[in-house]
Amino acid sequence: NNIAIQDRFELDELERLCADLSGRQQDLCWREMSHAYLFKTEFDAQKMFDACGRIPAPTHIQSDCVLHGLQAFASQKRDALQSLVDACLLKTAVPNFTAHCYKMLMHGILYTEDVLDSASIKICEQSPDKFKVVCYGGIGSALMRLEIPPDERQGYCAHVPESYRALCREGATFPSSAIAP
Repeated sequence: NNIAIQDRFELDELERLCADLSGRQQDLCWREMSHAYLFKTEFDAQKMFDACGRIPAPTHIQSDCVLHGLQAFASQKRDALQSLVDACLLKTAVPNFTAHCYKMLMHGILYTEDVLDSASIKICEQSPDKFKVVCYGGIGSALMRLEIPPDERQGYCAHVPESYRALCREGATFPSSAIAP
C-alpha cells in the first residue's frame, strides 16, 4: 500500500512485482494496486476501474481491486459528493457493481472518521431509490467496523431517515471485536 503511493515507482514496475508473487500474496498485491492506479490517474475512478479490469488475474481479483479502490477513492473524495455518487454509475465488470458501490463508499468515508457525518447520508439521499436500502445498510455495516461501543454506533443511525434507520441499526449491532480485520 505505501509502496504504491510513492511516485518514484512506475505502474509497470509495481505490476511486475505483483505478477512475480503467487497465491494470496499475489491476490492482495493486485488488490492494493488500486491505490497506485488512483494516484497515477489523479483519482479518476473510471481509469482506476479500467486498470483493475486489465490486471492478469481472475475476475474476482479484478473485482477486489475495483472495490478496494473505491474505498480509497471515497476516503480521498469525501468532500466531492457528486463525484462519489457518479462513481457508482460508472461501467465496470464487477457483478452487481452499483449495489456494492454504495456500501463501499460508506466504508471508505467512515474508515477515516469516528463519527457519522452528513456526507454518507447525503450520498444515500442522492442514490437511486432502488439502491437506498443498500446504501443506508452500508452505513450500518461501516459503523460496525469503528472501535466504539455498539450502543454509540447504533446511536449514529438516529441521523438516518426513519424508514432506513432499522437497517442502519441492524448493521451497527455487532461488536467490533467480532469483525474480521
